[in-house]
Amino acid sequence: MAKNNWNLMDPIDVWNCIRDGSIKVFPNGYLDKDICKYLIRNLFLNELKFSREEILNIDSRFLSRYQLGGTRKFIPKGTFEIINFCFPELEIKEWELKNVPNGFWTVEENRTRFIKWVFEKENLSPSKISDIRKI
Repeated sequence: MAKNNWNLMDPIDVWNCIRDGSIKVFPNGYLDKDICKYLIRNLFLNELKFSREEILNIDSRFLSRYQLGGTRKFIPKGTFEIINFCFPELEIKEWELKNVPNGFWTVEENRTRFIKWVFEKENLSPSKISDIRKI
């Protein structure tokens, strides 16, 4: 296919050309953050039909397994950032991931957010000593 026709193709069709070996990589200048988000959402929701929990269990190498490693040049780095960028409706918290980002627990604000989240999720009261002991 002529170079100038790539932009006329649906991103999934171009990605399928990579997957079937017709081309080796996405054409130069083809990808942008919106196309990357579209491809990743398509992979997770339409092809793999991942649930929220399955999305939270991916690791940093996951996209490369599906010939989408190059998308990391255009989207945020790190598993949490990728999921948060591509699936803002999930409203995930870092501690919900299979692997919490490095250094996350060393920040006091993160620990405080987590404790507040647990109290809210479990419908507990921080003023009741029995609830604090449950935690």
